Amino acid sequence: MSELNTSQREKLILIKEMIDNSLIRNENSLITQIQKLCMQLTIEERIVVRPAQGAAILLENSFFRDLLSLVKSEEFQAFYTQHMNRSIDHKPALIYLELYQVLQKIYVSEYDVPMTEEMSALVLQTIMRESQLRKPLISLILSYLDGKTSKKETYKSIKNILISNKNFLLDA
Repeated sequence: MSELNTSQREKLILIKEMIDNSLIRNENSLITQIQKLCMQLTIEERIVVRPAQGAAILLENSFFRDLLSLVKSEEFQAFYTQHMNRSIDHKPALIYLELYQVLQKIYVSEYDVPMTEEMSALVLQTIMRESQLRKPLISLILSYLDGKTSKKETYKSIKNILISNKNFLLDA
């Protein structure tokens, strides 16, 4: 890599200061400023600045912070390797995750306590084994995942199905 001239060094120092001091606070402005400064740099200089751009994104974007924290965890890596290794596995995993979230909310609203891990396993397995529950619940979750229904509508419909199957959460 070539030596940086004074102007280029000043730009890199400015970028580093912006990140270190979080001088710019409004959403995406730090990222925008860094991108504008990077447009003035050579390819070799941009390679040096890339980590600063990433740091700015992580500083300002909680979604990426949370996502990267989750996907690099050992538990997620093991789950992904074992249960989401093929593209065909992705939708069922999302269905289970969404169904779990809804079931937790319904359980707490009905019994004022969170569902235990053991109860969650039993309820999820029972739903998947009982076609009168599995078919409509999966249909509702898929409709939600495809953007056809809202989360609130989905929750209400799932709750109605479970309540119409009296004491399902206790009988599972």
